[in-house]
Amino acid sequence: PVKPVTGLRSRIGVALSLDGYHWSRIEGEHPSAAVLEASQCRPKAETDKNAVQDRIVQSPCVIADEDELRMIFVLRSSVADAGGELHLATSQDGLSWSYRGEVLGRSVSTKYEYCAGGFGRGSVVQRNGKQSAEWVMVMECVDAKGARSLGMAESFDGGRSWSMMTDSAVLIGGTTAGAWDAGGVWSPSAIVMEDGSLRVYYEGLSEATPDAPQRSAIGLVQSPPPPASMTHLSRVPTDTLY
Repeated sequence: PVKPVTGLRSRIGVALSLDGYHWSRIEGEHPSAAVLEASQCRPKAETDKNAVQDRIVQSPCVIADEDELRMIFVLRSSVADAGGELHLATSQDGLSWSYRGEVLGRSVSTKYEYCAGGFGRGSVVQRNGKQSAEWVMVMECVDAKGARSLGMAESFDGGRSWSMMTDSAVLIGGTTAGAWDAGGVWSPSAIVMEDGSLRVYYEGLSEATPDAPQRSAIGLVQSPPPPASMTHLSRVPTDTLY
């Protein structure tokens, strides 16, 4: 299991590039210059200010819809939590964001053993790579012991509500002896290929041994093209990409 980061107070910011290589930060509307802070993500019925102060927001994924930008991000109750909940915010300009609420939380994750500890970073694509209200998300799932795998969820209303696509993880750490990602998989980045198949790059971690520390690397899995399900992910035989 991956140990949770401690001593961290994260917010979400924005940077701009004109060529995809050189980036400049843009100041957000908050005093910290962030565009989204945990203090925004407070249910109307909640009154415990101390609980809000301990929260962190992280791991944004932004999708451009026809009339607005929509961000799926992780909200964790504290830095001690290995997993969190997935929430939604919307924006017209990418700088000023409005919090819209939780989209995948504990009420969902606790129904499944592989994500009983919550969710992590999500990567969202529009089904078949076309402008559509049908979205698919590949996300980190954390079990009760802190072990990480990848799960998938789908939305038919442009990311406002989500449902799990499988009862078990779509990708777990390698199970063969000495597998480079046997220690867990997480941090997915998904893209839809021209043939409609789903390609997911992910970070994997080797198991620690007395002779070697854990090593992180990037791997790749891909689904067959339609009509096969996007949840049928197979490792691409490249060993590791980086």
